[in-house]
Amino acid sequence: MNILKLNTEKSLVGIEIRTSNSIEYSNNGKIPKLWETFFKDEITRKIKNKTSENIHGIYSNYESDHTGEYDYFIGFEIQDVTPYLNNKTLIIKKIDKGSYSVITTEKGFAQSVISAAWEKIWKMNPIELGGKRLFKTDFEIYTQNTSSPNEEIFHIYLGIQTE
Repeated sequence: MNILKLNTEKSLVGIEIRTSNSIEYSNNGKIPKLWETFFKDEITRKIKNKTSENIHGIYSNYESDHTGEYDYFIGFEIQDVTPYLNNKTLIIKKIDKGSYSVITTEKGFAQSVISAAWEKIWKMNPIELGGKRLFKTDFEIYTQNTSSPNEEIFHIYLGIQTE
């Protein structure tokens, strides 16, 4: 496990829903539907000043811990939020500066390996994580680094308190 020290906040633009893990593990999960909307509505093409083609999934505004509600966002890091300040369909999101525990998934199909990684994370203690989870902002970065969807590896960044 590595610790990332983010010295400046990041600005992103994308779409968002409010959900909980109990909803996501039912037959009515909202996150898969948000991903469907993201691709169907061609959100990628609507965001012009991206810093890269890496898609971010952000978990924020936690009600409590992993058992409560949270916001889930899909979007891109951008250089300038100004063009999106009055946008009716896209929202602006921030990743706070601070310390993040970096958890790397196993290799495999995205939905499977990310779900497995989160189930493992929920059982980890502060020593294993490198600090106490803040339940403020966590994020995933989806890179286009392989040609096979069954060979993907992802990184999950968990906001932690290290002191």
